[in-house]
Amino acid sequence: TVARDIFIQQENFVLVDIGGEVTDISIVKKDILSESVSYPMGRNFITRGISSSLKCSIDEAESLISLYKDGHGDVSTTKRIEPFIKDLQNEWLKKFQESLASLSNDISIPATSHPRDAASFRNAPLPQPISRSRPVRRYCSKSSIHK
Repeated sequence: TVARDIFIQQENFVLVDIGGEVTDISIVKKDILSESVSYPMGRNFITRGISSSLKCSIDEAESLISLYKDGHGDVSTTKRIEPFIKDLQNEWLKKFQESLASLSNDISIPATSHPRDAASFRNAPLPQPISRSRPVRRYCSKSSIHK
């Protein structure tokens, strides 16, 4: 109901909730939750991945991620963390696409998506998860995407 109150002008949308441990994808059509799926990769997935890759503490990993996403890290820090961020983002995106594919084949993905609490990925070069030319076209006709 909160999502409907926030997006009152939209009756069809995708809500992506990136939590600490889990990402939830909810598809709302005609103001009704029609499908949802979750997978165990939230903000902490990135933090643990950086911590493990750079062999640093969770606190240091959080600081490095914050510096990176805000563009405040020095050149050496950015060069050090960027390859790991990109790998983790691609891993998250792959799981996102697999989760979309697990939804029933008779649905279409609405053209509007609303990420909720995507702070870990804000300003970072996360690939666009909903691409009308890749995973969605496999599951619905192009014309149904814009309904």
